[in-house]
Amino acid sequence: MIVEENGVWNVPLGKAHEPYRDVRMHRRFAGLPNYTVVIVDAQKFLRFFENDGGFVIPPARKWDKKRLAYHRDKLAPQGRGGSVEMPIAGIEIRDVVHSRFFGLWKRKCKETIVSFTNGRHRARYMEYAGARAFPVEVDVREASMMTALCGWQGITYQG
Repeated sequence: MIVEENGVWNVPLGKAHEPYRDVRMHRRFAGLPNYTVVIVDAQKFLRFFENDGGFVIPPARKWDKKRLAYHRDKLAPQGRGGSVEMPIAGIEIRDVVHSRFFGLWKRKCKETIVSFTNGRHRARYMEYAGARAFPVEVDVREASMMTALCGWQGITYQG
């Protein structure tokens, strides 16, 4: 269960993750009224991130050992005052055209896209480490869509 106390969210990781069991996260835009926090389902959220045509980070299980160790150490509770900045993301629905059969048959559809301002590696690592959900900071205009499409059990933090 994710718990917020004094502006720091405690995110539990999987039981097998060593050497620590949780990640503490804080907001970058805590003082700005146009940003809020949404607790997202890690798998749904990252599935929509994979729809982005931009810079998509591969799943952490495909990273080399150095990169995994770097992010494990970066998210450790003893580093940088005990908390790291939570990911900052946006969500939108785009019209996409899929071509098949050498471009002769085209199909137009809508895809949900999650894109990051900051935190793609943190999000990928936390999923790898067994976090089932984590907080992300999002523009208030996108918070209801983020909650509806990839929110963790429909919970949104308003603050």
